[in-house]
Amino acid sequence: MQFSFQIQSLLQNLPPETVIRNFLVQYFKEKMKIEIDRNTIQVNKNSVSLVISPVIRAKFIQLQENCKQELNEYLQEKEISVIIKTIR
Repeated sequence: MQFSFQIQSLLQNLPPETVIRNFLVQYFKEKMKIEIDRNTIQVNKNSVSLVISPVIRAKFIQLQENCKQELNEYLQEKEISVIIKTIR
C-alpha cells in the first residue's frame, strides 16, 4: 500500500511538459493510429511545436483544434494551470 501511494503521489507531481507530451503521444496513438516519439514534441510557455513529417502534419491539421481543446480540458482536470494556445 505504501509503495503504491508513493507512486501515485509522484505521478501527480509530474511537470506540465511531461503531462502534455504523454497526452499528445496517446492522442496520436488513439486518434491517428500513429506512434510518435516524445522527442518530437517541444513544449513552450503556451504553445506546442511538433517536429513531424509533412505527411503526418497534413493528417493532423484536421484534428488540430480538437486536439488543442481536449488537451486544455485534460490539463484543467489535472489542475495544471497551463493553457495551450497553439499546436503547430
